[in-house]
Amino acid sequence: MQDISDRLQTALGEPRTPPATFEIGTTIGAGRRAVRRRRLARGGAALTLALVAGGTLWAATGPSGEHREDRTLQVAAAEGIRTDDLHATGDLSADFPVGYDAQTGDTLVQRGWTVVDRVNEPITGSELDDDSRIVASIALAVRNGDQVVWTMLYKAGAEDDGSSASQSGSGVADPEASGVFPDLDSWVAYQADLLFTGSTDQLVAFGDDGRLEARYGVRLMRQGDPLPFLSGGVPVRLRVGSEQVWGVAHQVDDLTLLTVETDYPPTAGRGTMTGFVDFLRTGR
Repeated sequence: MQDISDRLQTALGEPRTPPATFEIGTTIGAGRRAVRRRRLARGGAALTLALVAGGTLWAATGPSGEHREDRTLQVAAAEGIRTDDLHATGDLSADFPVGYDAQTGDTLVQRGWTVVDRVNEPITGSELDDDSRIVASIALAVRNGDQVVWTMLYKAGAEDDGSSASQSGSGVADPEASGVFPDLDSWVAYQADLLFTGSTDQLVAFGDDGRLEARYGVRLMRQGDPLPFLSGGVPVRLRVGSEQVWGVAHQVDDLTLLTVETDYPPTAGRGTMTGFVDFLRTGR
């Protein structure tokens, strides 16, 4: 299992903190291209923080309901989690263990998985574009042994279509989210921002006063002064879940580009802001 810094680095899609001679324009260009790719994916692709999960969102049940016998099985759930509107299936993959029935629009959970958390209708009513909106949505955290996947599904329909069955659907499944976000609600807020605002993966964002604000359950522990040798990049120490992360944030127009430094501190320990700045300056 990757540590938290590796997962964040993979998620952000940015290179390691560059040396003093790096070209800020190149870095910004890469960041903007990544943002454009995410915006183009709006409303269709499965967006995740860490690993893109493939799998099947819509279960391929036949018109005769070949898997109807699954419906007699109760979906396993932690205490207090509602499951009366969830249905068991054998049609979904381990990568995407929650989906919709293509015939009925029912929410399906792969057999062998236990629902451990749930958010009802997290984005229902939101507009996808001028012609369609979200008519139904659900977020579920499911577990199978030591594997935990957080999922959010939604169905889209025309503005005048109030039904929820047989709609087009999409969603996201993230097998690393439980190690990054403090709870399912924070992750849902993150995914909603990606879907509807087209924002980049901004776990931190610059405010009007130049101070950084942490988002989605991330805690900003320390913000340093801008570093001239890194084109004004601001060193930060974050608390993500139970772990400490060091990085450099750049403000470019309305974007905050965060580069995570996975090699600091170089030895076991908490590190200091002074030590981190020296590390950025010398590379060791």
